[in-house]
Order: sequence, then C-alpha cells, then structure tokens
Amino acid sequence: MSTSISNVEIIEINPVGSLCNLGCTYCNAQYLRNESDKSKWLMKASTLEQVFTEISTLHLDKLNIHWYGGEPLLAGIDFYSDALKLQQNILNTTSIINSLNTNGLLLNKEYLDFFKTNKFLLSVSLDGANFNHNKERFASEKQYNKVLENIDLLKQSGMPLVIALVVKQSTYKYAKEILQYLKGMNVAQLRIFPCFHKNQDGHLESDTIDNEMYFTFLKDLFDGWINSNRPFKIGLFSELIKGHLKGCYSLCYLSGNCSSMNIDRNGNVYSSCEVQTEDTYLGKINSTPLSRYIEKHKQRQSGLELKEVVDIMGSEGFDKGILKSKGKYCYQYFQEGIYHYYYVEALRKIKDHINNSIGKL
Repeated sequence: MSTSISNVEIIEINPVGSLCNLGCTYCNAQYLRNESDKSKWLMKASTLEQVFTEISTLHLDKLNIHWYGGEPLLAGIDFYSDALKLQQNILNTTSIINSLNTNGLLLNKEYLDFFKTNKFLLSVSLDGANFNHNKERFASEKQYNKVLENIDLLKQSGMPLVIALVVKQSTYKYAKEILQYLKGMNVAQLRIFPCFHKNQDGHLESDTIDNEMYFTFLKDLFDGWINSNRPFKIGLFSELIKGHLKGCYSLCYLSGNCSSMNIDRNGNVYSSCEVQTEDTYLGKINSTPLSRYIEKHKQRQSGLELKEVVDIMGSEGFDKGILKSKGKYCYQYFQEGIYHYYYVEALRKIKDHINNSIGKL
C-alpha cells in the first residue's frame, strides 16, 4: 500500500534550460543556439541529487520522470547515466519510468542502446509528412533527412516510435495525409499539440492556429483514424472515447486531476506541467522541503467549482461532461495565456464530434 503524501505521478525535469540545436520559428522560448559552453546551462550534479533526495521524502510507489528542454540530449549521455545511478541509490523503493522528448537530431546508436537498456520511453518531434510540413522546424532539408535516418535507427532498435506533432497553419488541412504517412512509419503513438506561439510580451503571434483550425485538423484526423481501425494510439481520442463510454477521464487535462510538477535546471519548482511563470512558481528545491511545495501545488491545482467556471466562461460557455472530475474542473484551463484555456472550444467540438461518430458505429 502506498504511503505517499501526495498525488504527484509525473515530475518534469529540464536539465539544459533553453539550450537547443534547432530554431523552430514557432517556439515560445528564446532558445540558445550554437552555445559552446554547455557547463553554463547544464543542471549541476548537486542540484539533481537534491531533486531526487527531495522526491524520496514523498514515499512514492511509482513515478514518471520526464526529461525535456530545450533539447535534452544536449545534456550528454553521461548526465543520464549519472541520473540513473542517483535514482538507484536514492529512489530504490520507487518504481520509475524515465521518458524523454527529443527533436531527434542527436539520436545515435549509443544513445539508443543506452535508452533501450534502461527502458526509457522516447518521443520524437516531427510536424508532418514531408519537409514542407516541417519548414518551421528545420533549417534545411538535410536536417530533416538526418532526423528521419535517426528515426529509422530508433525503429531498428526495437523501441516503440512515439511522435510529438505540432499542428500549424501550414499543416492543419493535411491531417489525412499525415495519418497515412505515420501509418507507413509504424508509429506506436501520436501526441498532438496546437501551435500556440507567444512573444516576449505575452501576446499571441500571427502563426498561432485558432480553434477552428485546430478542430478541423482533429476532426479530419479522427475520421481517418477511426476508419483505419485505430492504427496507433492517439491519447486524446482514446480518452474522449472512454469518457463517452464510461463517463470518466484519466488524462490530467481532461479530468482536472493535476499530478505533475516541473523542475528547471536551477532547481526552481513549478506547479505546472505547461508553463513556468510567476503564478506557477513555488520556490527553490534546496530552500524548502518538497512536501511543502506539494501542499501549495495541491491548493493551486485543486480545481474549480462549477459556479466559478460559469463566472469565467459564462452560463452556456462550458460543457459539464468534459474536464470534470469529482465535481471539479481543471484549474489550468482557466488561466489565460495557457493554450489549454485557448483551445477549450476546439476540444468541446471534437468531443461532440467523437460522441456523434461513436453513436453511428
């Protein structure tokens, strides 16, 4: 039986800050490219040890540690090897799944052998079925082809291929083409993110897709996916189908059950899986016990009562059948400036479309 003092299941760790080897035009971060002195940006060993030491005080039975960036592979294989040793020494009573999202440019046999041996779950970012779909991501077709070669290496290793795809103004009309392409790649799972691009002042850039664009992509993708007998997992669709059939959700942003926290390379702790802002900042990992931050996290993410939702969205502005868990609604969805809030209308429409489609099957 768990003796955990929290409901935290996922801790996201960014070991490299904004350090990245690509220059995606739609990225919200001011990434540092061609930075030669990695030591200035890499999480210190003492900080990482403190992170795991604090996690150990939560007495978790299981935990997903998700590594991201910037580009997390820039941390180097020795960093992850040391991280695993610390996990084994400090978190030896916790069952840990390590996952990592990469742009794929640095993947090689050494990395893949290491990740496969240590049972990492990898996802690779790719935005469509050809180079034109990926022009905002890659500086050249050579980079794009290199990532495709590295994806082939991943598949040859026997590891499942998970693709993280950003839906953009240049690609939202090509859902069915992208579906066929991913089927040909033998993808195991697709994760979908709308292009939500903010500038330094917090204002949306012109390349941000709107709700109708996002819904168009999701609708076309779902129709092709369901008619192809669900060739790979798409978490959003699976969750909405389950919600229709069983009346419950498990994905955090559909259930209102926030179980994630975020720690950056400097040991700053955030009550969020999406953003690092003053509103979500909890404090330093080395200044206060993580259990105290957990309590603050639970207070902030406890959800909103229906009356509060109505006050924010209007009396007809929100569907009681989605984003609800035990009478609560996800706090994140009602924080302006976070993309979940911005795309509520698209999610409502795809939920209705899926419910109608299931009724006809």
